[in-house]
Amino acid sequence: MTARSPPLAGRFRLIIVDDNADAGSSLGMLLQLSGYDVFVVQSGRDALDALDDFAPDAMILDLAMPRMSGLELARRVRRLPAWAELPLIAVTGQSMDEDRRAAKAAGIDFHFLKAAPSEPLLRTLISLQ
Repeated sequence: MTARSPPLAGRFRLIIVDDNADAGSSLGMLLQLSGYDVFVVQSGRDALDALDDFAPDAMILDLAMPRMSGLELARRVRRLPAWAELPLIAVTGQSMDEDRRAAKAAGIDFHFLKAAPSEPLLRTLISLQ
């Protein structure tokens, strides 16, 4: 992992949403070590509840979650005036063309495959700052 610059001053804040606690925690630790403020939740409902209190600069979400999928979470975030422009980043196992089209239609800005190298994700986060 070499793309390791910004945050620090005024640290960039991320909500990570993944129903798999291990996956969410692992990504959260990686990003904390890279200098980000991270809040990890395991459901879309918890992510929506955390928006105003945590005030993230971006949200990283899984697409395949029970009860509220990442696609539904993205649609709900886009309907909230205060958060309609929040950068949404899918980190998911769903990467077929139709998955990417559905993610884009739901308002997801970036789409990465889980377990892929972290460099592209870190470069994307740096570009958002």
